[in-house]
Amino acid sequence: MDFILARDYIESEFEMYGFTDRVGRGLFNIDRLLVSKLSFGSRVELSFPGTKAVIEPNPVYDFRVDLYTPYTRGRQSLSHVNLLVDIAHKCRRQPSMIPYIRKTICNIYEKGLYNMVYLPCGCEEIGKDLLREVEKIHTTIFHNGRQKKYHAFLNKRSLAYEDLFTVIFWVYLQEDINYPPPASGRELPFKLYIEFLDSFDTVEGGDLEGVIRKILEH
Repeated sequence: MDFILARDYIESEFEMYGFTDRVGRGLFNIDRLLVSKLSFGSRVELSFPGTKAVIEPNPVYDFRVDLYTPYTRGRQSLSHVNLLVDIAHKCRRQPSMIPYIRKTICNIYEKGLYNMVYLPCGCEEIGKDLLREVEKIHTTIFHNGRQKKYHAFLNKRSLAYEDLFTVIFWVYLQEDINYPPPASGRELPFKLYIEFLDSFDTVEGGDLEGVIRKILEH
């Protein structure tokens, strides 16, 4: 599925559920749309209308991306930081996978979920040292006088590659919808993921702090 087909599909489905009426009445995240059935029982659903949804002057079909897996409890609404932490765990644990992850993220950015190759990946617990590292980074980042929050519980276990890359696709689409031209859409998060992956060439363990700071400035 590419971004154009995915966008046309969800906007049509959202309207069938009464998206315009829901937004007009201030009712957000009350409907769900199953968009991806994955291997081993995982699935991705979109919760809508998202809190950034508007009708005028131009409709914005915002949604929340929710991942359900048999190896985690309940819904996971993963932020860019959560996704980056999962990528960091995979790269630090097995640096030989960096080229595969980079190539796949580039493919998703350019073509969507076409010709995907999902390598096997254990869904082991993510080390506490990495989670503490990310928590420490967040203690130094503030927005409007408030410290940025990091939901470490969403990174308790590493995601299967199919789950990770499918969520990235739908999050990319969400960025395209919420930040259309002349804004950057999916380009900004894509560049930041690639910047992190490429930073392994010069920074041991990757420049996690530098990229997280840029993400949270977005």
